[in-house]
Amino acid sequence: MAMQGNELKAIRQRLGWTQGRMAAELDMSPTYIGQMERGDRPIERRTALAAMHLESDPNCHLGEGLADAQ
Repeated sequence: MAMQGNELKAIRQRLGWTQGRMAAELDMSPTYIGQMERGDRPIERRTALAAMHLESDPNCHLGEGLADAQ
């Protein structure tokens, strides 16, 4: 079952994060986060998995090291 926008928003709110913070953690734009939360854009499986991982371990910083890898 695919993650719905309200589920993504609920995860973000449980973390106490803004759309900007969630976007930074997922390496996306805040606008795109808002579009997914409203259901205007689909939530890819990898994004859903990353959001669930962040909820289980909010200190994991998924985006760390991305710039170094390029």
